[in-house]
Amino acid sequence: SKSEFFYTILPFEIKLNNNLMSKLKFYELKKLKNLENLDLSFNKLERGEHDMIYSLNRLKVLYLNNNKLNFLSSDIFKNLIKLKIVNLSSNFIEYIQNDLFKNFISLEILDLSNNLLFSIDEFSFSNLNLLEILRLDLNSNLIHLKSNTLIGLNKIKLIVID
Repeated sequence: SKSEFFYTILPFEIKLNNNLMSKLKFYELKKLKNLENLDLSFNKLERGEHDMIYSLNRLKVLYLNNNKLNFLSSDIFKNLIKLKIVNLSSNFIEYIQNDLFKNFISLEILDLSNNLLFSIDEFSFSNLNLLEILRLDLNSNLIHLKSNTLIGLNKIKLIVID
């Protein structure tokens, strides 16, 4: 059908920013197989569950900034190996597990600034071999960085810790 063609063949972008969304379920996005850019910023999303964006394996840009995210499931980004830009800034994220970003093999820009980060596990960034820009902003994040936290950032050009 024509609608099936739209969902599975054409690459596209969806902007759902500046809404009052507090939840997003897998079934709402699962047909968007060729989605490359998803903007969910400036909403009220509170939890990043594993099924929220699971099927969007062609996604390259993800904006989740300015929400109320306080928890990110360790497998929320499991199939998103083509992501190049992820903005998680201005949320309430407190903790980064060491396997949260393990599949970000194409990631170039990661923004974690303006959260409530108090801990980032060692080796959390170890698979981010192409990462060029990392924003942490230590003024608003109360991070305790362990000695091996930044291992693996081979192509890093800029770390913003303000």
